[in-house]
Amino acid sequence: MEVVVDQNVPLGTEAFADAGQVVRLAGRDIRRSDLADCHALIVRSITKVDRTLLEGTPVRFVGTCTIGTDHLDIPWLESNGIRWASAPGCNARSVAEWAGAVVAGAHLERRLDLSAGPKAGVVGVGRVGRQVVEVFAGFGMDVLKNDPPRAQAEGPEGFVALEELLDSCQVVAGHLPLTRGGTHPTQGLFSKRNLSRLRHG
Repeated sequence: MEVVVDQNVPLGTEAFADAGQVVRLAGRDIRRSDLADCHALIVRSITKVDRTLLEGTPVRFVGTCTIGTDHLDIPWLESNGIRWASAPGCNARSVAEWAGAVVAGAHLERRLDLSAGPKAGVVGVGRVGRQVVEVFAGFGMDVLKNDPPRAQAEGPEGFVALEELLDSCQVVAGHLPLTRGGTHPTQGLFSKRNLSRLRHG
């Protein structure tokens, strides 16, 4: 079996060597002709995986080493019996540490005074957002959380409206899936109107 793996997937050869022959290609350059003998395709978000790429190939599995799946045409994959998987939460700790580094940098540059107990807001408190909450709280920040789907499922206690969060926080971090429809779409959530609610600076 041949497995085509985006060359930017760390340890891609080692991870899939037991599955068959591993072929490493640049994600943005993967074409249908590259998949003539491929049974499994492992990508990152740069590769659009849809009918144009896969029709007529032997690919039966697509894995994306990313949280998001915008680049996968999931309805087409499923209607053609192609299994797929994503990696939600795979970089949660790294994102939380990066958010902490940004806050620490702002403090060192005197743009944020952590000794004054500033408020931080986290919009989207799932796998990633929960860890960001922990990191911000570790700085002694009062952390407000906004997550309408969780508030709806678990009850409103512990969550605030987006407007309240934006009006009162010096730091705001968004950790959301991109959704274009449904009850709580996230596309365009951080609009000019919403961002204008943030404090100056």
